Amino acid sequence: MARTAPISPPVSISRPVIVGIGEVLWDMLPGGKQLGGAPANFAYHANALGAQGVVASRVGDDKLGGEALRRLESLGLGVSYVSTDRDVSLSQVALNDAIMIVAFAPIVGLLLGLSAITVPWATLVLSVALYIVLPVLVAQLVRWRLLATGQHALDALLAALQPLSLIALLATLVLLFGFQGEQIIAQPLVIALLAVPILIQVYFNSGLAYLLNRISGERHCVAGPSALIGASNFFELAVAAAIALFGLNSGAALATVVGVLIEVPVMLSVVWIVNRSRGWYEQGAAVRNTASRERTAQ
Repeated sequence: MARTAPISPPVSISRPVIVGIGEVLWDMLPGGKQLGGAPANFAYHANALGAQGVVASRVGDDKLGGEALRRLESLGLGVSYVSTDRDVSLSQVALNDAIMIVAFAPIVGLLLGLSAITVPWATLVLSVALYIVLPVLVAQLVRWRLLATGQHALDALLAALQPLSLIALLATLVLLFGFQGEQIIAQPLVIALLAVPILIQVYFNSGLAYLLNRISGERHCVAGPSALIGASNFFELAVAAAIALFGLNSGAALATVVGVLIEVPVMLSVVWIVNRSRGWYEQGAAVRNTASRERTAQ
């Protein structure tokens, strides 16, 4: 069962309202847990820039879920549209940079090889060093130096960098769309060809995850997020890699622009399908058996 979170102060109409719809989670970092989730981060940055950030999400009715709600409110974000779930705890994400360092180059090499695109291994290794290893080392060094003087020093730096990071991201997207705008208008067939595999990937992965959850007897409230996670794409990383390796005017950058353009409406359509198919989902034999066992246990 779910219940609505305590109502935060009403949303003001004197400022533009920016709503972050999606996950709220804890990133389990070496220095301790940090509240995360892309929609919540976006709402926070919008709030820092003068808008009114509101989070629409669902958290577990447990210690971490309550702590997340209190943290969001302390940051000035509206939580009127955050509900709680007694059966599912708040997600925790364990970040292991070592896996990324080890796996990035081989995976990229494999995918490029399948696409008959030749990129020297020296370039891949250099990319790992410049875009993963070096930023991690610099960030940890700065963090350790600041914590030596107190938590307040680290908090002050983060507060100063957060709006700058959002501005930099938005500026990158504006420039990317600006450089590729003419190509998007002039080559509608190419755009369609780029969109087709993305559409197939999203619907196939989400449908497969949704079906497997039904076969295994997972509840609908678990299957829905599972389908979305299985179909999601990290286009922000794709944009960075495409620009770094091929340039703003490249076809690779154009492909990432197409991904950014169509991902949101396609993912919203997946949400619509998942919600509309709930009756069919819960008629599955395995799902009914799970529900029966839970009722018996109660």
